[in-house]
Amino acid sequence: MSTQKIIEHYEREDLYGDILLELDRAGVAKDQITMSDLSKYDEMHIGRHEATQRFASKLDFAKGQKIIDIGAGLGGPARYIANKFQCHVTGIDLTPQHVETANKLSQLVSIAALSHFQIENACDLSFEDESFDGGYTIHTGMNIKDKGALYREIARILKPGSIFGIYEVFLTQPDSKVIYPLPWSSSSDTSHLITIEALKTYMSDNNFEIVQEEDHKSSALNALAALTSKIDPDKKPEFSKKIANLTELILKDRCKPYEIIYRKL
Repeated sequence: MSTQKIIEHYEREDLYGDILLELDRAGVAKDQITMSDLSKYDEMHIGRHEATQRFASKLDFAKGQKIIDIGAGLGGPARYIANKFQCHVTGIDLTPQHVETANKLSQLVSIAALSHFQIENACDLSFEDESFDGGYTIHTGMNIKDKGALYREIARILKPGSIFGIYEVFLTQPDSKVIYPLPWSSSSDTSHLITIEALKTYMSDNNFEIVQEEDHKSSALNALAALTSKIDPDKKPEFSKKIANLTELILKDRCKPYEIIYRKL
């Protein structure tokens, strides 16, 4: 039931059509759309494209490698990383509409050869052991309850020496009070935050070592403030409330956006 609720939270009537319509309104012809044009619509994590660039700069991927994106959404980061490193990114997501839209967008900007998306459950992946040379996840773990299965599966499909990056929102304390709705969930039924310390235990138990880590509270607040200034709460009351709640949680130090880069031993 929780899985279906997650899918319902993210589904929209016509994501692909809506993106094309918005770009058309902005004066961008369909045959001239670039990845840069799409970044306003296909990167929904805190900080959006600026955060993607920052995060990707820490990932030591190489040309031709097979990379996994856990919870790829509409595929913006996957396309950017595939293009930056000239690697092959497989993006997985629970939401069928996200997968369909992500593949259409990759075809639209002529990077389908390097970025492919498919429906998968991150806690029960269909890939063989040691299938990938590296990977990452951006704002996905917050929806996944079974962290043990998630990080075991990630460890299973990665080759030794692989880099795996994590950019998520974490609790600052195990008992931090969380308010809803939030961008990734409208209730506690599908929101499963953990502390950074808990993540480190899961990753250590699965033979990962930390390469680097960075707190992004300040940059997240700046990004959320900039986003808030562009939202009309009368036109988008629910989205406005989600951003306001997330901002409050970060300001009150109940939650923290954080990046950790790992290497599998």
